[in-house]
Amino acid sequence: MHHELKSLLWGALVAALVIAPPLARGETMPVPPAPPAASPAAVEQPGPAGDVHATVEAARAEAMAAAAEARAEAHRAAGEARDTIILAQAKNSAHGSEWATRPEESFNARTLRIDDVIGSVRIDVKPNGPMTVKASGSRVAVDSLDIRAADGVLRIEGTNQNISVWDWRRWFDFSNLNRDDRTRLQLQITVPRGAEVRIEDMIGNATIGDLNGPLRLEATATQARIGKVTRAQIEMNGSGRVDIAQVTNELKLEIAGSGKVTAGSVGALKADLAGSGDAVIGDIHGPLNLDITGSGNLTATKVNGPLNISIAGAGSVKIADGLADPFHVDIMGSGNVVFGGMAVDPKISALGSGSVRLKAYRGKLSSEGMANVKVGE
Repeated sequence: MHHELKSLLWGALVAALVIAPPLARGETMPVPPAPPAASPAAVEQPGPAGDVHATVEAARAEAMAAAAEARAEAHRAAGEARDTIILAQAKNSAHGSEWATRPEESFNARTLRIDDVIGSVRIDVKPNGPMTVKASGSRVAVDSLDIRAADGVLRIEGTNQNISVWDWRRWFDFSNLNRDDRTRLQLQITVPRGAEVRIEDMIGNATIGDLNGPLRLEATATQARIGKVTRAQIEMNGSGRVDIAQVTNELKLEIAGSGKVTAGSVGALKADLAGSGDAVIGDIHGPLNLDITGSGNLTATKVNGPLNISIAGAGSVKIADGLADPFHVDIMGSGNVVFGGMAVDPKISALGSGSVRLKAYRGKLSSEGMANVKVGE
């Protein structure tokens, strides 16, 4: 399908480039035999050179949008392939391992860092006191953990593992799997309210209570449930889902693949969706800065603040209400934006078949390119 689409677009582009120069110089093209007579209403006069330029720009925009979608699709496929490999690793390594438990330990720390862990993590929140850690799982998984505290930071690292899933050169090396049952690891952690939590390079599921502190989560193939946090940075690769109850300040979101993130109210949102990922957000009390490459979707109930949206491909944005001051949208391809609030000084630019629909606006409306802009209910 992509090859056929690209062939048609390049054909249109070449034809336009051949026709445009003579028209620009005032020359005439050879006239073909006259078609059968038609009614005056059905006869179209040849357009000026500007129309040909618009055709070229439209063809270029569609070609670039198709390329962007192809890149996003390749990224998504790579994420799904990595998920498949991870599941295969888990299946092949889940036999014949001795179960072990590491006694609970306490640490005086205000920041928790978890790196390179494959398994499940549960973080409970208490009013105050030290952090505690309890680990259980296969003997290999438990023994591979490096748990230490220094300078107020508690670090938990899944080191000494024979295979790193982030090393793409060894994705298909299953020679050590039978000796390394890393997927059967369970971490039970308690932290004081207001602590900072950073989880990076994780594969597996996570449950995190109401931190009322900052959170960073970088995961692949994850299912995560998170309570209230002051600010959050979420990075998802591949598939999975992350649910966040509330983010008091800014939520930074990156989805590469087909993952989905839902969140209640957030103070501000900065999001980058590559592939077919989805984001469902409640009220956005401040600025919205959004980049979509591919066919990703963002849905929000309200935005109150500056709105900047850039879409390359077939992405979709739907915001039910709010005050966007100012309102800026840039579309390359067939993306669409629907805003059911008040847009202030809307500035819209589009190449391709993109569309923007506004319930109402005030100030000056600026529209460039080939945007299909509609205003009203």
